[in-house]
This record gives sequence, C-alpha cells and structure tokens, in this order.
Amino acid sequence: MSSSVDEQPPSRPPRSRPQPPRRRPAGRSPTRSAAPRAGGTDEAPRRRRQPPPAPPRRRPPVEEEAGGSAPEPRRSQTKLVVLLSVLTAAVIGVAGLAFVLSSDFTDPGPPPAPPDTPEPLTNFRDAQTGFTVAYPRAWQEVDVPVADYRLAVDGGNNVAFTIRVVPIQTPATAANLENFKAVTDGLVGSNATVRILKQQAVSLNGMLGYYYFYTFTDGGVTAVHAHYFLFSGNKMNIIVFQALPDDFEGMAATFDKIAESFRSDPNVSAGAPVSSTSTAPITVP
Repeated sequence: MSSSVDEQPPSRPPRSRPQPPRRRPAGRSPTRSAAPRAGGTDEAPRRRRQPPPAPPRRRPPVEEEAGGSAPEPRRSQTKLVVLLSVLTAAVIGVAGLAFVLSSDFTDPGPPPAPPDTPEPLTNFRDAQTGFTVAYPRAWQEVDVPVADYRLAVDGGNNVAFTIRVVPIQTPATAANLENFKAVTDGLVGSNATVRILKQQAVSLNGMLGYYYFYTFTDGGVTAVHAHYFLFSGNKMNIIVFQALPDDFEGMAATFDKIAESFRSDPNVSAGAPVSSTSTAPITVP
C-alpha cells in the first residue's frame, strides 16, 4: 500500500577531500615523520620554532652626580691606574737617564777654534818712551817698582815677559853694532847660572839688535829666557820672555807674535831717570 509520504533515500555523510601534501623548503629535511590522522588525511610536519636572538647587552648609562662630576672609580681601578702611572714614570726616567749618560760620553762639545783664529789681544802703548806692543788679553799686567821697567806681564804658570827701555848716548847702526855686543853679553852673563844656548844679531821692524836664548836658575827653579836687545835712536829696548823648560816650546809661537808686534819710535827719547833705581845712560866706545 502506497504511502503519501515519499520515502527518501537515507543521507550519506559528505566525503572530505584529501588535502595535497605541503612542500618542504629546499635544503631542509623533515625533523620527524607525522602519522596520518584518522579519516585518511595527512597533516604537514610541524616546524620547531627557534627562540629569537637575545638583544645585545648595553652598558647602563652613567648617571652624573649633582654638580656634573662622574662617579668615583672603584678602589681596584684606582690602584691599577696608580700602578700603571708609576711604571710609566719609571720607564721614562730610565730612558732619560740613558739618554743623558749617552750624551755625556758621546757629545764632544763645541769644536775647538781653528789654529789660525786670532787671539784677542791687549794693545799697550808707552807714550813716555814711544813704544807699542800687543799681548794676549788674558794675561795680567803687574807693577814693577823700577823706572826703566816699562811693562811687566804675567801669563800664569811661570810664563811672563818684561820690557825695559834704557837710554844710550850713541845710536846703534850697522857700522857700530858690534860695539854694543860687549854690553849685551855683560847684561846676560851677570847671572852666574846662565847657560847660553844660542845668540845672534837680528833686525826686527827696522831695529838692529841681538838675540840670546839661554837657561838660568833662580831660587832652585830653572827657567828659559828668550832675550832681545833692540836699538831705536837713543834707546835700547830690552824684551825678555820667560817660561819653564817643558813649557817653552808650546809658548814659542806666542812669544814670537809679541816680539813681532813691538814698535819703537826713534824720535822719542827714553827720558831722564825718575828714580834712584833707574839705569844710567849706556856709553859704548
């Protein structure tokens, strides 16, 4: 018997469509295989999340104290700074000492003056007897209480020279020069200890005369004399250079320069004696 109600076929549950598998990124291998879930569907493997990188640590800002001054360093840092400062000062001190010592031993100092450098001189002029002479400025003039000693100079270390001016009645010429030889011999030989090493006639700056080189002893000390007798008008100029035997060779060049600087004006007389110790005019035959 038919019914008014249409019979419908029983409803079927809808079929789920299978999902296509997800593609893995190239170069990566699956960490683990996933088992299929119920219903015949596969689920893509889960990725393991990496923790995010930690942010870089930042030094906390230094808070300034009231007044704008930075906080005091810790005691350990202070000790380290002091130690480094002491070590640095020690290294600098040693380096400075080494430099000073090396300078002392290697620095030759200022170079010596060339041999031809002129020595500062004192120019002496005796207006009364009319002579001039130049000698080293470092030498000292000394007073001699004898009128005919016009100049006496001390060079130190038994180095000295003197100039005497003695009046004569007859001017010396080439013709009568030998007549004065007996006078000059007598003056040199007045000391019994004199040993004459050299004597000769000389002409110096237009003046004729005699030169003697000898040794003598005075008070137990032996010395050397270079002795000049130079005639100029009515005057006999007597120049004596003195040094110790070991020093004379080194002083010879200086003595020669002083002698070569000597000038005497023949028109100026020696003048009258001014004291009882002055020498009377010399008379020659």
